[in-house]
Amino acid sequence: MRLPQPFPSLLALGSEGKGSFAWNKGEKVFISNDFGDLREPENYFRYKKGIENLMEKEDFKAILVDLHPLYLSTRLGEELSQRFSVPLIKIQHHQAHIARGMMEKGWRECIGVALDGTGYGEDRKIWGSEVFMVKKGIFERKYHLRYIPLPGGDKVVEEIWRIGVSLLLETYGEEAFNHFPHFWKHLPEEKAQMVVEMWRRNFHTPLSSGMGRLFDGFASLMGLKFCTFHPAEAPLLLEKLATSFQSVKITPWEVRIVGEELDWRIWVKGLEEDILSGKDRKFLSYKFHLTLINAMEILVDRVIEESNLKKVVLSGGVFLNALLRERLKENFSQKGFEVIVPEPPHDYSIPLGQIYVYYLKRTSSIE
Repeated sequence: MRLPQPFPSLLALGSEGKGSFAWNKGEKVFISNDFGDLREPENYFRYKKGIENLMEKEDFKAILVDLHPLYLSTRLGEELSQRFSVPLIKIQHHQAHIARGMMEKGWRECIGVALDGTGYGEDRKIWGSEVFMVKKGIFERKYHLRYIPLPGGDKVVEEIWRIGVSLLLETYGEEAFNHFPHFWKHLPEEKAQMVVEMWRRNFHTPLSSGMGRLFDGFASLMGLKFCTFHPAEAPLLLEKLATSFQSVKITPWEVRIVGEELDWRIWVKGLEEDILSGKDRKFLSYKFHLTLINAMEILVDRVIEESNLKKVVLSGGVFLNALLRERLKENFSQKGFEVIVPEPPHDYSIPLGQIYVYYLKRTSSIE
């Protein structure tokens, strides 16, 4: 990879789930191997050793880390910043995802759609479905998914039924127990009551706009999965079912935008209606995808009307979903937009994006 022009040397430490780091010499940018999940001690040791060896050889002007304060990569950056007396710069996760795509062609402006599972946001909430307008080094967050409460925090990653409970409570309030009876009957009663109380009291219930969490929640409401053991297990199952659906002309659920939020509650109601009318899981999975594709197009079209930008970056781990990725690429291309999906779109590429975010912000300020 290359920057559009020579730039002072930077070291970017990336994310946590897929440990990687990147650095530049002039305009040339290099990236390490994928060290895997840094929460595994052996992976973290090899990752840290590689970075320390590099810092002994190179003279970096800044260390770039993720905005998330608890990522091991961020903490390592803070430690190295003090040890080597190098300035530390924090970069928002989804801005880095979009910038990674922009870097491929040296773009300075675009519309960025970041669909992901988790990323620490500038408002201290968990982000993961963002539409940005990028101009003059500024990543303006124009739209995002309505925040989903996550009762139990990280527990929802494995016990995805918790998200289903949250979606129903947010949609129907105290009437939630009268809806989706097939869902409630599969839940551990005592635990489910505890989750409802957490939601009511807003106790240990962080907010997330993560698209990955919406996939998890809808998979649980469809009765596909209530618990998972591998990352993206439920989204992969939804994609598989949607792809196997023998496509007929169907109308997606309504897209409702309230202020800057994409409101998913109307989709929960649409899902219930389709289940009650006897639609099978392949149909439901396909309609869920079709609705998301339609929603992203509507949001991007809105930003285009405001900005007149015709360049679009699609990035984040959710774009490993071929149905979403290819359909959106095709639809935007047919409208005459230039579309980039970085390879890969997941967190391995984050350090490259961190470097390009910093490059854009610094060079835009001196234009």
